[in-house]
Amino acid sequence: MEALISPDLMKRLEQLQLLARRRSKSTAKGERRSGARGQSVEFADYRTYVPGDDLRRIDWNLFGRLER
Repeated sequence: MEALISPDLMKRLEQLQLLARRRSKSTAKGERRSGARGQSVEFADYRTYVPGDDLRRIDWNLFGRLER
């Protein structure tokens, strides 16, 4: 009888399962670590505009209120 899942595929699936367990160390909702490094989606602070900054990152409402 032929196996539905090859041994090679089964090994790869087991690796995925182990990786998923390793990423999540917290049981609290919303507390997950990302494997990606770089910019965060979480707000940290405003800073002064510097020529060359990405214009998509400017808070135009704040910019207008402060008249800068």
